[in-house]
Amino acid sequence: MSHSVGHRPLHWIRSIGEVVVLPALLQASPAHALPTGPGLTIAIHDSLPDPLGLTFGIDGALCVGRDNSGSGGGNADSVRIHRIAPGGGPHIQYGARATWDPDVLIFDAAGTYSGVAGSVIVGGRPTSSATGVISAIRPDQSVVTLAGPSAGFVNPSNFAIDNSGRLLFTDFEGTGAVFQMTGGAPAPFFSPGTSNRDIVVHPTTGEIYLRNSNANTIKRYSSTGTLLATVATGIAGTGMGFGTGGIWGTSLYVTSGTRILRVNSATSRDTVASGFSNAVELEFGPGGAMYVSDFAADKVYRLSAATAGVDDIALVDGVRLSVSGAQPSRGETRLRFSIPRSGSTKVEVLDISGRAVATLHEGVTAAGEHEVRWNGHDAGGRRAAPGIYLARVVTADGAASRRVVRVQ
Repeated sequence: MSHSVGHRPLHWIRSIGEVVVLPALLQASPAHALPTGPGLTIAIHDSLPDPLGLTFGIDGALCVGRDNSGSGGGNADSVRIHRIAPGGGPHIQYGARATWDPDVLIFDAAGTYSGVAGSVIVGGRPTSSATGVISAIRPDQSVVTLAGPSAGFVNPSNFAIDNSGRLLFTDFEGTGAVFQMTGGAPAPFFSPGTSNRDIVVHPTTGEIYLRNSNANTIKRYSSTGTLLATVATGIAGTGMGFGTGGIWGTSLYVTSGTRILRVNSATSRDTVASGFSNAVELEFGPGGAMYVSDFAADKVYRLSAATAGVDDIALVDGVRLSVSGAQPSRGETRLRFSIPRSGSTKVEVLDISGRAVATLHEGVTAAGEHEVRWNGHDAGGRRAAPGIYLARVVTADGAASRRVVRVQ
């Protein structure tokens, strides 16, 4: 997607004709103070140029989209994305060749949409072109074109995978349609209008959330594209994502310039972290942490519970979850959880992108301690690939999560 032109914008405004440029003397430097948030530990995951979209591979590596306007070039330039090693740094340029305007991307674990498992799908708009391009970077870093530049879309602006397995993306310009891919060419899905940047899917209901960066609204649609409600108004910014448990619960979080907000209702929101130069996108990943790209500071930050270890978030509102036995694991994984009172409880395993892999327990559960076991297979009975997963327990009283690592 094309963004504001100029060297390192202070407030990165995703709308045509609006450009705010940060003078060179005020640019962020390595000495810039870290963002802060109550109850959070915030650390630099890596420092790298022009970070935008974020997507985790199954091994915990983080691929980061890029907009060359931050380095003094054009916002539709052809450049290479970055890949940050698991755990944070060092990063490399990723892909055998550059791709057009590669600021949005998503990991294709099974190869459902790209044809090769472990590929990174990248969307963008070529310079001076009226059509967009979707490419795939293979695990061997070869690059292939999946769609365009003659498909019926102009500027892919963000990707999401819905609960039925469709790859969805917004087209910020052009007709403004949301497109779908199920292994073939993109096709229009529904038309909410132009200027919708970010798209996320509710992990339980399958409802689709769209963020309009011109109107500063977030709207909720059914899984078939019917408008249901306005979720939030008056929040400028672009990125959003649903919490994956732990301290985050399952709330909706959004970037808003210098802050990260938790959305409670159409008119109510809380600041959970502040002090960013320009937070653009967010993604939940390893250890149940939130990762935030700060375009103006050339950094990706990691936000986690101040009292939690690197690998887990283990206690929220009396809900506990622990992993029994050694990690990583080759065989069965035993999970012990306790809840403070009887009620509806769900224990599930998610992949690194937040998609459900297996439900281990769901139903009314008595207060106290319980144990469930994961045999390493997904809901369809297939053996899950080696990598990092998130086990979580969700109740009305809170949620807790733990990292689970599987090896071959």
